[in-house]
Amino acid sequence: MKVGLIGLGRMGEGMSRRMMKAGIEVWGYRRNYEKANEAFEKGYVDGIATTIENLVKVVKQNKNGRPQPGIFQMVVPAETVEETINELLRYCSEGDIIIDHGNSNFKDSRKRAERLAKMGIQYIDCGTSGGVYGLDRGYCLMVGGGNTAVATCSRIFDALSPGIIAAPRTQFDSDVKPSLDPSDEDSPSPALPSPQTLCTGAAGSPATTGSSTRRSPGPPCRTDPCPPAPRTG
Repeated sequence: MKVGLIGLGRMGEGMSRRMMKAGIEVWGYRRNYEKANEAFEKGYVDGIATTIENLVKVVKQNKNGRPQPGIFQMVVPAETVEETINELLRYCSEGDIIIDHGNSNFKDSRKRAERLAKMGIQYIDCGTSGGVYGLDRGYCLMVGGGNTAVATCSRIFDALSPGIIAAPRTQFDSDVKPSLDPSDEDSPSPALPSPQTLCTGAAGSPATTGSSTRRSPGPPCRTDPCPPAPRTG
């Protein structure tokens, strides 16, 4: 599997290293060629391209020199996503996949997906977080796209994510009773009041004045909607 990675900052480098460890061939591009070359010399990418055009040519060619669909990942600021897509589209063709690893607005992502679909190009909105720590811990991925595109790129997502085993399993013992001692950090927290109990939320607790009941200000409500205030008089 071969991919083109646009954006070789510290997070992009970490993503590349995780994918390479999983056996994915990663070609990178960065506008600052000197920085891109540093990443290559350190072994953080399998190869680098001087332009996006060259990146597309390399990725869309298999080991036998024959054409193949390309997968291109963008790790760029949200404000440059549209510009990067437009440049990619000058060289991409039907069957290619573009993945946006930024934090684009979902409305913009939907429009881009519809636009690219008309060209036969699949678009995946994959909000990615993890920063420099993602290299060791893995990245949090929020993947949105067509079934075919997501299935095709599943190996990429498996390489980047921590995996389900990274989350410790919750242990439950029916014989353990919750402690009400706030100093006991290991004890389960007491259950929140049910929606039928008195609301301690935005409306606050009831305060009686004369023959009417009003609610004093309080913290944000934990139940919505708040139960009605009791009437008196």
